Amino acid sequence: MEDNKSKITKEQKEILLGLFSTNEVAVLESIEKIRDKGGDYSIKPLLEIYFSTPYTAVRNSIYELICDLKDNKIADILEQNIETYKDKEHLPKFLSALWQSAAKFSSLMPFLRIFDNGDDLIAVEILSVVEQSAGSIPDAEREESLKFIKSKVSDYKGFKKIIAGEIMELLK
Repeated sequence: MEDNKSKITKEQKEILLGLFSTNEVAVLESIEKIRDKGGDYSIKPLLEIYFSTPYTAVRNSIYELICDLKDNKIADILEQNIETYKDKEHLPKFLSALWQSAAKFSSLMPFLRIFDNGDDLIAVEILSVVEQSAGSIPDAEREESLKFIKSKVSDYKGFKKIIAGEIMELLK
C-alpha cells in the first residue's frame, strides 16, 4: 500500500479504509467496490486481509475476486508478494484461486520456493500454477526454474517427488 499511497484517489483511499475495517459488512462492501472498479492499488491489501481476516465470508469474497483476475500486471504484484504468506493456513486455497484466474505469471521461482517448503496439498496447487504459466515465462526464467527444481528433487519423497517430476517435464 505504501508504494501507491501518493498515486491513489480519494475514493480508492476510502475503499482501502473500508477494507481494513473491523466491520465485516464494510469489508465486503469494499471488496465489491474493488471488483466493480478494479485497481492494482488494492492487491497487496487484499492479500493481507485474506490471510488475516477472521471472517470466512471476507476470505471467500477475496478468493472469488482473485479467481476472476485477468490482468497480468496484477499477476506480477501477486507473484512478488506471495512468499510473504508461505506459512499461512489458507495458502492452498489462495493458490487454487491463482491458477483458476486467467493471469499468467512471468516468474515461477516464488511458487517453486513455496513448493520446496510446502506439503503435498501445496505441491498440487503449485503444479497447477506452473501448468498455467509455464508456456508464458521467458526462457531464462524457465531454465532457472528447472535448475532449481532439479537441484531439490532428490530431497522429496513420495507424492511430492512425483509432482516435482511433473513440474520438471512442464519446464523442459
